[in-house]
Amino acid sequence: MNCRQRVLAISLAATLILSPSLSWASGLLPDTMKSAATLAPADKTAIAKVIGDQLALLADDVKTDQQRAARDALVGETRLVTGAMGGAFFLDEYANQLSTAMTSAGGVIAKGSVRTRLNAAIVIARVAEVAPTWRLEPVIKSFVAANQPDAITMWGLRAAKPVILNGITIGQPGTLLQNKEIANAVKAHPSSMVADEAYEALTLPQETFKPEQLTKTVAALVETYKERGEIFKTGLPAEIGTDKRPLFYVTRATIWSTLQPAEQLSVMQSTYNILVGIRAQVANAKPEELVAIRNYIVEVIQTVSLSPVANGNAGFAAAAANAVALAPSPTVAAIQAALDPIPAAMKALPGMGGLTTAAAPTTKSSTGAGTVPTAPSVTTAEK
Repeated sequence: MNCRQRVLAISLAATLILSPSLSWASGLLPDTMKSAATLAPADKTAIAKVIGDQLALLADDVKTDQQRAARDALVGETRLVTGAMGGAFFLDEYANQLSTAMTSAGGVIAKGSVRTRLNAAIVIARVAEVAPTWRLEPVIKSFVAANQPDAITMWGLRAAKPVILNGITIGQPGTLLQNKEIANAVKAHPSSMVADEAYEALTLPQETFKPEQLTKTVAALVETYKERGEIFKTGLPAEIGTDKRPLFYVTRATIWSTLQPAEQLSVMQSTYNILVGIRAQVANAKPEELVAIRNYIVEVIQTVSLSPVANGNAGFAAAAANAVALAPSPTVAAIQAALDPIPAAMKALPGMGGLTTAAAPTTKSSTGAGTVPTAPSVTTAEK
């Protein structure tokens, strides 16, 4: 079982161990408290006790039924018995205390096993769906840290999306879009599945958000794409098609026009690095990988061709002709020949003269086009 399969297996296992029918509220905290306009000190103390008690149960990996019940209880406390969400005051306090308890010196993140931390990440992802408040940002950052296994980081990024969306909606984007938080997570976790969750968190639905809102995640998305582009210098990751998402998103005319020249150059540099990396390593790819590589190349070249920087550019169109016409089941030689003119053509595009050639890859593997470093999997990390 390779690393990707191990991560997928543990993520799937985590999903399957969720209770099939979670009752909305555990009844540990009364609905009157959850729907109140204000919270008394005694209410806050009661919230702290419930969270503390349930986290203690969550940390017991031996009693798995009890652990599952504690996880569901922590999620269920965000709602009333009817299934309605708790009030704003309650949810803000609950999220704040939950995040603080998990990230404390003796909390589940610092002391918990991989299983416990995975359950905790699931709790936060599900709580974020109901209470997508900035109060959850500290614990989300802990889950996407470099020392976490990929599966935990995936749930952390899943929790990040509703928090980011809510922040943009209310005009307070929050810190998850700052300090390269998500880009650094992708850098530390080269798994394509982690990257996919990161891209999902940073690409907003066009039908929901206004153009000026859509741009709020662009800087973080560009940085994340940059880190993925760096990976291609030393190896081709699994699920190569994942990395078309940021290019599709930022080359929309309404978004591209808002990018600074340096950001536009960064997007094309990442794309350039990826295509150069594929050209350098495709000879080492397995035959069954060539179709996915071909499909990725065609879609990326078409996207660049239609982007504001290349649309109508005769020179790039001529260079791209062989790439977009690649046969459905191409040979290695055909892929290499199709990519050969692309770097020079990209450099010739307006404003793209600063594109630089990526360093040649130095490592190879017998099971793929290159060796991509991976974060510890759940099965090999400390239990």
